Amino acid sequence: MTDKQREPKEAGVYIPADDQVSSYTTWWQQYDYDSLNRLDWSREIANGAEIWKQVYTYDRYGNRTIDQTNTWALVSPSQTSPPTRTRIA
Repeated sequence: MTDKQREPKEAGVYIPADDQVSSYTTWWQQYDYDSLNRLDWSREIANGAEIWKQVYTYDRYGNRTIDQTNTWALVSPSQTSPPTRTRIA
């Protein structure tokens, strides 16, 4: 969960299409932490479209597991609609 004072962490990658850098592709990897500084979720965005997202849950002992209900990936990178998803097992 992201509070109002803090934005998710992110790393960006710019991939030029040619040597002249006439155009480029942008990939962002974002992640966020819960109130106990444990990884809450991570995702990747390419050219403004979310490609995949993985959400984590923790048991009472602090063991992290993947929340399969809220974890998904696009079937192919050319798709831009998140409702067409494949669950990551």
